[in-house]
Amino acid sequence: MSHIFVRVSIVAAQKCVDFSPASVVVWEGRIISHVARFSIIPGWIVTDPRLKGNDLRVLCLLGRHTDKHGWCRRSQVKMAAQLGCARSTVQASLDRLGELGVVEKHVEESRDGRDSAHSYRVIYDAPPPEGYAFSAWDEADGEEENPILALSGETPPAGIPAPPADPESAPPAGPGSAPINDPSLTTPSERRERERAGAKDHGTEGGNAGGPVNAELIKRVQKFCTGEGYSEGEWPKWGSSTIGYIAREFAKLSGEERDEACRWRDCFLAKCKRERITKPMPVGNYFRDRVWDMLTDKDRHLGQTAAVAGRPVGADGRIAVPVFGPAWASARMLAVLKRPRAVEIPDDIRERKQETFDTLRRASISRAESWAMRVGLEFDAAGQLQFPEGFERAEASRRIAEEGYPEANRLIEAARDRNHVSVEAVFERLKDLCEAVPVGSDMWKAWQAWHVQNNKPFVPEPKAMKVVYFPKGGPQRIDEFQLAAERALSDAQARMSDDAA
Repeated sequence: MSHIFVRVSIVAAQKCVDFSPASVVVWEGRIISHVARFSIIPGWIVTDPRLKGNDLRVLCLLGRHTDKHGWCRRSQVKMAAQLGCARSTVQASLDRLGELGVVEKHVEESRDGRDSAHSYRVIYDAPPPEGYAFSAWDEADGEEENPILALSGETPPAGIPAPPADPESAPPAGPGSAPINDPSLTTPSERRERERAGAKDHGTEGGNAGGPVNAELIKRVQKFCTGEGYSEGEWPKWGSSTIGYIAREFAKLSGEERDEACRWRDCFLAKCKRERITKPMPVGNYFRDRVWDMLTDKDRHLGQTAAVAGRPVGADGRIAVPVFGPAWASARMLAVLKRPRAVEIPDDIRERKQETFDTLRRASISRAESWAMRVGLEFDAAGQLQFPEGFERAEASRRIAEEGYPEANRLIEAARDRNHVSVEAVFERLKDLCEAVPVGSDMWKAWQAWHVQNNKPFVPEPKAMKVVYFPKGGPQRIDEFQLAAERALSDAQARMSDDAA
């Protein structure tokens, strides 16, 4: 498992001994610094496309403070102050990192029942993604594809001893000259010509043919390779094998096996896309090894869902959709209609707010002022926050809107960053339940008022967007939308259970 050591500070001193990632630097036998020089995180997560917003920064901050087992205890409030963002942003990143399997959280409860900093573990030894064995096909070229390249590799480096000789004596030589078996003496054009001749003669290899290689079969194989009539399109780099070899492997299959190979073709390619395999195994090998039989029920379900949704489906059954669109709107609205997650207000909330303000002010006065305005507080010349009457009640409402709807806030944050976001594939089918609402129109204002009255998180500033999608009919028909959306989700989950059974 590869790890990444991220240098976060440098102590310029001669004869220094660095106990990375521990925050101790020793010079000539004396401790001179307690600065964490590195942040250790798993290397595979850096290129994971599921990372959003501040996820990597939060992970690096955790990795900066972990012990040798990957554990650390950190306050979300202090982490937010260090990163210059809201606590809800840190919490959303931690939730997402937990879903990705790179961070484990242990809830710490204080004796007096107050909020306490939790413990987190950066997981360095996570197992490889499901279906990792498929990546081995990236390097599988096979002698059938290009035997010349297989024989004309680079000269091995000097110093490697030869294998021991066989103890038995070699058989006596025959009276005639030795046969020439070197395949590199056959040029690629000659080899392709022979394969075309074999296809014309309806020949097959090994005597295991399921049928002849005729023009109709070759045409079917060509459509299979080029993706004509298939949702996943052309088979990547299928031209590395000759059509004659592919057709012969296809001909060896029975009629039922050919139908199965074609039926699950797109599911296999969809699996390769989910696992970021740019060059799937050769088509001929797909037929030869009957790879469709190796697909799991989950692979088949996700592949069929992708064909219905018309979008790539991830390993978690989600599809990528544009923000502010109808699928995004249906997912966001259904998330805000759910009961909010319980949010507690600590007894020392005012002291904590003052501590956060002081931390931000030491780094940047303008950032501290912006934060105070966002949470509805003022401050005097001495830097003391002024808390209005009913502050605790208002803070509880604000926290519920920011932290009580994690799925809705995930979608809202993606819209704020103008990124595509993943939702369950069923929401692609709920697009007809939503309509485009012009920004600033009466319907827009009605939706804005409904969110304020019900303490729900509203959509972010659309900026250049002229329309944003909401459920049809406005707030007065929200019950109809909720009933239809929940029914569709229930039906989709039932179908998935049936497919897996």
